[in-house]
Amino acid sequence: MRITKVSVKKLFGIFDHEIPLNQESRITIIHGPNGFGKTILLTMLNGLFNSNYRVFREVSFEEFLVYFDFHEYLVVRKDGEQLVLSFTTVTGTQTEHLHEESDGGPDDWLSEIKRNINVELIKTQRLQTEVALEPDFRSFDGLNDTRGPGLAVEEYAAKTASLVHSVRGARKLTEAQFEEIEAINSDLGSLLRNEELVQSLDHSKIQEQLEYVDSILDIIRTRTDDIRDMGRRLTMLVELLNRNFSFKRVYTDAESGLVFLTPDGMPIPVANLSSGEQHQLVLFSKLLFDVSSGSLVLIDEPELSLHVTWQHDFLNDLKRVIDLCDFDVLIATHSPQIVHDKLDWMVDLHNPEADYSDDVAEYA
Repeated sequence: MRITKVSVKKLFGIFDHEIPLNQESRITIIHGPNGFGKTILLTMLNGLFNSNYRVFREVSFEEFLVYFDFHEYLVVRKDGEQLVLSFTTVTGTQTEHLHEESDGGPDDWLSEIKRNINVELIKTQRLQTEVALEPDFRSFDGLNDTRGPGLAVEEYAAKTASLVHSVRGARKLTEAQFEEIEAINSDLGSLLRNEELVQSLDHSKIQEQLEYVDSILDIIRTRTDDIRDMGRRLTMLVELLNRNFSFKRVYTDAESGLVFLTPDGMPIPVANLSSGEQHQLVLFSKLLFDVSSGSLVLIDEPELSLHVTWQHDFLNDLKRVIDLCDFDVLIATHSPQIVHDKLDWMVDLHNPEADYSDDVAEYA
């Protein structure tokens, strides 16, 4: 089940936007000036599929529609103070009122849609994250907050260290299991070469050993596939950073995760990277390690803190990640450098005021 188009009617009482999603390139770009509703569109789409409906109550609109393949679509409408969600398929239409707790029951049509559609929003404030606070640093307002602001780059550096450590550990475990299988096969071979002994053996015991070997082989195949996949993701992250970062080399390390070195080999703390470098690191780490296959990822203003050259290269880098990780992306931007030569991937948001007012058209 894939989203094929998103539209909204009378957003802010003005705009009718329609955004068909590129099914082949898997990247769609919403382009337009500030104030046309790019971020709001992403927020509404994310809120609908992650049960956060506040934006629908706070923003003026008439209808918000999400179209799927197989001619199915969702519609959110305002009915006074109520939000009404309807789902139309070839067999008919189902409707319910949306509340903050609305998520659908285990067999409900809404929960079924949300199981099949995973939407993830990467916000503009992506360099900040939340970390656990030590007791001495918690607030004194009586609320006993246990979370506070932290640096996302440090979080992802630690996550990368964990991934590198896991991959190496899994490889060692796989090698140990191969040695165990070889030992079992060697014992079985010795037994089967002794005809007199074979006749006296309990064949069910031999069968148990063979089934045990098969089960270990299945585990090894799965683990090997996981190791290879994670290895490819780690390799791509390092390649992207090394290609984009100037006067630095990037390596992976089981203890430190990502290691950044100056040309003369001096280490650079991850927090000392430039804001543009931190944005690159966090964004590509999120895409490579946090997004599940088949998701729709919403990226708001990927151009933040990026040099024009990086903006030109961004979509090509993103396409490499998508081809490896298998998801779709919807981008909101007002940077022509991000779009660059991918005009066929872009939906230019329309200003209806320009149709009947030369003054407004000139201003827009």
